Amino acid sequence: RESDTKYIWGIEQYQSMRPSAKNPVNPVYVPYKVLTTKYVANLLIPGYAASICSYAWGEMRIFSNLSSLGDAAGIAAAYCINKGKLPYNLAQSDISAIQTTLKSVGARLDK
Repeated sequence: RESDTKYIWGIEQYQSMRPSAKNPVNPVYVPYKVLTTKYVANLLIPGYAASICSYAWGEMRIFSNLSSLGDAAGIAAAYCINKGKLPYNLAQSDISAIQTTLKSVGARLDK
């Protein structure tokens, strides 16, 4: 809240609280694990169903990270099909390979 009576609501108020919302200097990054569920090994869950806490959602709603989750899920799905692996069972070397592919198409992964 901005004061005792006025709540922060909408993009204008959010940008007043965080001016870098349009071009973040330090964007929010989430791990690959938010796209997976231990209940279904061959399922990737981007978007609003991703396993992200409410605090992180507060940061991500405004940024392009939500779109990037879809890109990451698509590239990870293609990787898994090509390698015959399940999304939930990827090793760090697999994640690195997916990150390399994401970087090759212009994804910003490093702060």
